[in-house]
Amino acid sequence: MQKVDDVIRLARKEDKSRILKLYNSSSNLWYRKSKQSKYTEKEISEYISDKKGLMFTFERKNIIIGVLYAEFHSDYVYLNTIVIDKKYQGQGLGHILMNKLSEEAIKKKKISIEAITEIKDKPMQKIFNDLNYKKGNTFIGFVKTL
Repeated sequence: MQKVDDVIRLARKEDKSRILKLYNSSSNLWYRKSKQSKYTEKEISEYISDKKGLMFTFERKNIIIGVLYAEFHSDYVYLNTIVIDKKYQGQGLGHILMNKLSEEAIKKKKISIEAITEIKDKPMQKIFNDLNYKKGNTFIGFVKTL
């Protein structure tokens, strides 16, 4: 649930370390299977400065507790990642960030938002179901562990 002092805004360079901490705290992100496989500051910097994408932060009392990164293509948006601080999960913050993404997609005249998620990522699947996203039948995900 969004509170009066909550702020959703675009990520800035100075947010990099907090965003990195959030990303690396999540066990639900695609292909990050081991403790050695961590996001890097370089990756987060690239997301923040990506001209094709937008990274939104969700702040409560000036602390980033959620982040969403999506890539905007010619007629659709691809949701890359969404991470909510573990202490704040289950409060509807993912829904709020997804609604912000929908607003931006409509503003930019996109016709759909697409995403994939791991089978075990039940919180993300709940968000998709709650917001009336339909399950696709086009893609199968493959990963080769090296």
